[in-house]
Amino acid sequence: MDDDYNFSKRVPLEAVISGIEMASDTFTYFLDLETMEQVSVADYSMTGIDDSETIKRIEVNSKRFLRLPTQHEIHGYRIMENFVHSLEDGEEKRALMRAIVGRGAFRHFKDALLRYGIRQRWFDFQAAAYRDLAIRWCKDHDLLYMENGVAPIEIHVLNESFSVCKVEDYSKVDLDSPFCFIGKTDEENSLVCLTEDVPENTYGRDDGWRGFRVAGVLDFSLIGILSKLSTALAENRIGIFAVSTYNTDYIFTKEEDFGAALAALSEAGIEII
Repeated sequence: MDDDYNFSKRVPLEAVISGIEMASDTFTYFLDLETMEQVSVADYSMTGIDDSETIKRIEVNSKRFLRLPTQHEIHGYRIMENFVHSLEDGEEKRALMRAIVGRGAFRHFKDALLRYGIRQRWFDFQAAAYRDLAIRWCKDHDLLYMENGVAPIEIHVLNESFSVCKVEDYSKVDLDSPFCFIGKTDEENSLVCLTEDVPENTYGRDDGWRGFRVAGVLDFSLIGILSKLSTALAENRIGIFAVSTYNTDYIFTKEEDFGAALAALSEAGIEII
């Protein structure tokens, strides 16, 4: 048995999405965390296929083979219903609302999509829903993932409260504090520090800031990380104060905006630690 099986590689999100797309009443799919391939188990009563050997292998290697979402867990009807509710009020929406009520809902729904020429909008909506489900599945199983060969941006939430200050000089700054960002120019001596560490010789300050940092050490050749974060926040009308260090980037928002900021970043596909 491999109860001590240790998996640390990132899961290709495409492999999980593929398993979700193939889900059916007759087959249950598992992801092999070693090969990153789907393994199917047929319902014998419906297919007559004897997968007992595969079932035994999965049971013996229970940590290596994880069951992917079943058709019941995918909630296909709910996704279809959410798509209809996402449409603007009008003839299309009313027709689709009628289509998904009663027997033959899926068939009537597809016919309505063709009639109004919005199949691609549905495919895009469904793909986004499957992607969200795949990400949730990875998180539920404490698995790291990557998409198109690229790991998602991860941010680490800082629990401390910060202040943005102007100081006469840096003689009173506590350089032993875990956080101390100094910016000196020909016009000012600025400081971002823990609120509890604001020095005596501060002559301008703005309290009530919360922050997070991009996890890991960023290579200088990486492009667009800070831009992606700031854009996601700007689209939600959330102001920021950004600081870059040798290792990574820090972003601060006002305390009252912090929850909304994290929600906006999560919606943009940023992983929050």
